[in-house]
Amino acid sequence: MMTFAEKWDKPYPIISKSWMAHWQRLIGLLAFPVEILTIYTTNAIESLNMTRRTVLNNHRTFPTDESALKFVYLAFQNISKKRIGRPL
Repeated sequence: MMTFAEKWDKPYPIISKSWMAHWQRLIGLLAFPVEILTIYTTNAIESLNMTRRTVLNNHRTFPTDESALKFVYLAFQNISKKRIGRPL
């Protein structure tokens, strides 16, 4: 059986070193129940990032940084309303 390092060190040389250096933190994540772990998926996060990019690209000029932040906040509020009953 191939170890994690043997499989992944060639394409990603730093990955196993990073895992070993931060193993105590990583193992703590495994203690969470599956229900919580499924809430924070990469797809949900990427979906939010895509929405943020879309909103900001469609409205290129904002008078202040605060107005851009408010605009993104409102866009995320609309997403939250659409996702009622579904985990983020």
